[in-house]
Amino acid sequence: MKTLKDTEKLEVDLNEDSDDYFFCAAHVNVNCESHVNYSMEIVICEEGSLNMVISGKEYVLNKGNAVFIAPFETHSFISVNSNKCRVIVFSPKYVKEFFEYIKHNVYENSSFVVSDSVLSFIKEIVSDDNFYGDKISNPAILWPLCYEIINKLNFTPGKKNFEDELLNALSFINQHYTEKINLTDVAKAVGIHAVTLSKKLNDHAKTSFNAYVNFKRCSLAAKLISNQGVSCSEAAFQAGFGSIRNFNRTFLSVYGITPTDYKNNPDISLFNYYH
Repeated sequence: MKTLKDTEKLEVDLNEDSDDYFFCAAHVNVNCESHVNYSMEIVICEEGSLNMVISGKEYVLNKGNAVFIAPFETHSFISVNSNKCRVIVFSPKYVKEFFEYIKHNVYENSSFVVSDSVLSFIKEIVSDDNFYGDKISNPAILWPLCYEIINKLNFTPGKKNFEDELLNALSFINQHYTEKINLTDVAKAVGIHAVTLSKKLNDHAKTSFNAYVNFKRCSLAAKLISNQGVSCSEAAFQAGFGSIRNFNRTFLSVYGITPTDYKNNPDISLFNYYH
């Protein structure tokens, strides 16, 4: 299989909100504060035991257990015990038929057991801990898992707790958060009132417009600093911050570390806060 060059990997990382985004990563003893994504996720526990909270419900994943996380579902990782997990992140439109199915069907439990045959198949394809794959390998990984999800999560007909307007709003934000945008701009772009959009973000995504934009900007800045070695000030402006002071304050509040300290300590992993 073709191996991506570092520059190509960075391009994929920075394009995580595109309609064809896919990334698969292995992590050991991960901890991640509660957050919400535009993308969908499948988390598989490969060793040990991993605790997660999804939309307020607690899960304990043992070896072979997995969870499915739909768009806008708040979730966090808590490593009480030693573990290794694999996180597969992909765009809602990457597997369109699956996404359309979950939009119109509901489920009460996000956890399922992955078949041994599916796990073995995935391990045959995945070549390393940070797997970017290709247009043939990625669907080959996703579709068996999507089949397991549909058949094991006990779906029933009904409207899922996210709507096209909210999906379109998050998609618009993801494409323009490095620019000077506000809630009114996004609401106008998707054809709803700003107050309505604000309520949808709080009710369904459990976040505010400003919190989500700040999270996206800090995530991009962190990747620029670690992957490209750019200065903190350059990363701040590329990510859409209007001032270094605001960037430093926001980065510290999101990650618990200043941008300068992060740049000076390359071994620090911020996966605890972004995928």
